[in-house]
Amino acid sequence: MIHRVRFRIAAGLLLASIATGSSAQPAPETLSLDAVLLRAARHPEVLISGADVDAASGGVVAADRAPLPTVSASLASIDLQHGMGPGSWTGGKRLDKGVGVDWVWERGDKRMHRTRSAELNLQAVRLDQTDVLLIRQIIIAGAFWDLLAAQDRVADSAQMLRSAEQMADTARLRLQKGDISEQEAARVLIETERARQDDATLRTARRLAAVSLAQAAALTSDRIEAAGGWPALPAPPSGHMERPVPAEAATLPRAAPAVEQWVDQRADVRAARARLDAARAALDLARAAQVADITWGGGVNHYPPDQRASVQLRAQFPWQLNYRFEGEIRQAMAGLQRAEVSLSQTRMAAESELTSLELRRTATAVRLASIETRILERSREVLNRAEAAYARGATSLTDLLDARRTFRAVRLDAVQARLDAARADTEWRLRSQSVAP
Repeated sequence: MIHRVRFRIAAGLLLASIATGSSAQPAPETLSLDAVLLRAARHPEVLISGADVDAASGGVVAADRAPLPTVSASLASIDLQHGMGPGSWTGGKRLDKGVGVDWVWERGDKRMHRTRSAELNLQAVRLDQTDVLLIRQIIIAGAFWDLLAAQDRVADSAQMLRSAEQMADTARLRLQKGDISEQEAARVLIETERARQDDATLRTARRLAAVSLAQAAALTSDRIEAAGGWPALPAPPSGHMERPVPAEAATLPRAAPAVEQWVDQRADVRAARARLDAARAALDLARAAQVADITWGGGVNHYPPDQRASVQLRAQFPWQLNYRFEGEIRQAMAGLQRAEVSLSQTRMAAESELTSLELRRTATAVRLASIETRILERSREVLNRAEAAYARGATSLTDLLDARRTFRAVRLDAVQARLDAARADTEWRLRSQSVAP
């Protein structure tokens, strides 16, 4: 009998361990913001921009070289009636053999202008790669904060669900005592079921946020969890807590250093300026084409019948009568004008972006501080008093549900405010680091 009991216990433990092992899921990978930002360098967009840098580097090598010499060989004075005659090809046959070399002498500093244009284009492409990496980091940071916000919403939803279930238990007890009606108890159960559905919806949203972060950072798995908490935000300017945020957002003070001093240091602005310099070099190259290149050449001829050898020297150059490369110069001037307009537009967009980032960073910090220090605490106090009063039968169910819904909405507003503030602060810091000298 004892052996049978031991066997049953052992079998039960084995089945329980098998069921637990089969249902257990691997723990999600915990990643911090710094860890996911490091993944940006391995994203396909950044790798493609690296290939563009390699191609531009090859363009510099191709541009910085002189024209290659041209080697030619010829056979002349072939007698088709009597033939070439006996003897060897080198000294007997009646053939006028010649070997020559021709080389183009580039004038007008064409090589210098061509190389400078390629070097400036390489500089612009490298700056483009820096900007691509920065934009990818901003995208990854935004997806990271979205996941952290989704995790907080799930945690708040779980807490609200537990509170709703406790309220439902209280309603059942009061229904058994006859303190509330069946309709009121049914309303409590309906609110509990709504809380359960909201919790399921937020868990799905958290899953989707993890998938979005995995796609943004090119991760191999979407079983990830954001760790590290929310960033430490700057303290709101004094006096803004007592005034409405929207009315003051347009007059928030700028941080130092001034935005205007940072615009010219941005990667996209520097790339546009490099392309403008490259366009100037291309215009100089087009104008240099008006200086004709000279092709120097020479050769040696040998004719066996009279055993004579002759040397030939020659020079060639294009005869520019009715065309002075006006078309190429006009195209280069149009490219220069396009580059000037592009630089102006890029600077305006950069200044507008940095200014809006700075204002949004401060405004979101003010809004978050207002919600956390005033609205959230007050709504929590109202909910606690309403729950305690309802448990004693001192308040109606309608008042309790209103307090719960208000607190729930404020909690969601607080999470959204943290998300907006974290996004603005992270993008500002990434942009600020990219323009640091």
